[in-house]
Amino acid sequence: MKHIVQLGDVNLSDGNLVGFFEVEVQSKVDLTRNRKGIRKALAKLTRETGYSGALISFVDPTKGVWRFSFYSNGLKDDGTWDATNPRRFTYLLGEGEKCRTAADQFHALAKNEGQVKLIDLQGAFSVEKVSKAFFGEYKEHYQKFVQDLTGKRMVKEKGKWVEKKVTDQTP
Repeated sequence: MKHIVQLGDVNLSDGNLVGFFEVEVQSKVDLTRNRKGIRKALAKLTRETGYSGALISFVDPTKGVWRFSFYSNGLKDDGTWDATNPRRFTYLLGEGEKCRTAADQFHALAKNEGQVKLIDLQGAFSVEKVSKAFFGEYKEHYQKFVQDLTGKRMVKEKGKWVEKKVTDQTP
């Protein structure tokens, strides 16, 4: 990281204090991929500042994209406390990036002006980009579901669903 600038902070309606930061990264940092390094920086900032959470803009002025992330050692959906996942809770914004989800999420937050809680911020960032991994996992769940209903294991071959031969099945 080249430098970190604290832009301010806000006391949320649930009493949690959240900091706003801008981090200028070294030009060798790939903002489209470097989630682990970003997570470490987020954890360090919140630990050092005592904030419940942080909203951080990671920028490289020489590139047309930037990463806007939320980090918290805060509340999970089940009511327990844990650090936010670095693969989620972040948006890649800028040239060539689709920003509709981020815009929709932040617009919803703006409607709750003065009543935003830490869990609301978490919800605004708790979205997952649809990816090949998502579809692979979906396909596996679908195959198991069909097998539970029909007793047959179906697989896709040449664009069509066919029953998997018993000799092909693995335990």
